Formats: sequence, structure tokens, C-alpha cells
Amino acid sequence: MKQRSSFLRKASILSMLFLGLCSMAIAQRTISGTVTDATTGEGLIGANVLVAGTDVGTSTDIDGSYTLDLPAGATQLEISYTGYATQTVDIGTQVVIDVALAEGSYLDEIVVTGYGTQKQKEVTSAIVTVEADDFNQGNINNATEALQGKVPGLSIYNKGGNPNS
Repeated sequence: MKQRSSFLRKASILSMLFLGLCSMAIAQRTISGTVTDATTGEGLIGANVLVAGTDVGTSTDIDGSYTLDLPAGATQLEISYTGYATQTVDIGTQVVIDVALAEGSYLDEIVVTGYGTQKQKEVTSAIVTVEADDFNQGNINNATEALQGKVPGLSIYNKGGNPNS
């Protein structure tokens, strides 16, 4: 009799554990997809893919691909990338969600600095734009030489030929 109750107790504990694990496996599902530029079709590296209303998310890889484990109750994804309009997508029963982001019109208003991003009207320091064509003029050995004389107030000191100096 004692062995039988011990067996029933162990069996009931194991069955509850099994049911708990099954419900956890059902609650989460994995989705994947690609985030691309709507104009060119190229994958966007480092685009943010977030489950709306949570802090669960991921970033796209070098091809613009992502894989994300959805928590229970997830209904929408928010996809964002600097310079592009944020897009919200319904998840539904989809397993693969590909998104093409359109360019945003607010890029000129945002300034990326060495210590974060700010709106252009909030920046208190000088802003200088150096175009790619500026690097193609003259005889230069490295990028720092190209910046000398083109950015006011920038002082560059080269202490020697050692790359660590």
C-alpha cells in the first residue's frame, strides 16, 4: 500500500512537471524574416525588431535577417532603423515576416554625436559636415589627414609612425 501511494505521488508530480513544460513550449514560438530597404531591396544591417509593448527584441544581421522568440500574448512587431520610418506589423499566425522600410523624412533633424543622438535644434556645439568628395581631393595618407583643414577647431597630433601612438 505504501509503495502504491509513493508511486502515485511520483507519477502525479512528473505529470504536472510535464504539463508545465508543454505549456511553456506552446506559449513561445519563433519567427524570422528579413528587413530591407523599400527602394533598393537591400538588407538593413542592425535594424531593431521589437515585440510591441515589451523590451523583447533583436537586431538584424549582415543580410538584414532576424530570428526572434515571441513571448506569450505577442501580437505586433515594431521595426525601426535610423533614417527610416518605423513600421508596426501584426504577427497573427505568420512564422516568416519580411518587412520593407521606407526612408523617413526626418533624418536632417537628427544629429548623431560621439555621445548619443540629439535633435538638431537642441545641439549647442558646432556641427560640420564632411562629404565623401572631400576625402578624394589631394594627396592624403589616412582619414585624419583628410579632416585637417576641413573641420574648424579640430586639432590632430601625430606623435610618430607607430600605429599605437
